[in-house]
Amino acid sequence: MMESWIKRRLLEMGFDDVGIVSLENFPPEEDKRVFLNWLEKGYHADMEYMERGKDARLNPNLSPLKGQRVLSWLFYLMVQKGLES
Repeated sequence: MMESWIKRRLLEMGFDDVGIVSLENFPPEEDKRVFLNWLEKGYHADMEYMERGKDARLNPNLSPLKGQRVLSWLFYLMVQKGLES
């Protein structure tokens, strides 16, 4: 019930999509492999925190935050021709 309320409110606020996932059995093994491969290839560039925090990313139970769910929201940024930043 609370999840649907949170999703509805964030969508009403203008976000394009909202996701809530349990940390039980998260992340899936395939995602762990993809993440480690991504790190090995250096795709994280100068985002050193990605490497430092990899253990907690692979096993959220190691995080000091001890969360039960992850809440993510999506907001599309559209750039139009002729607009300057």
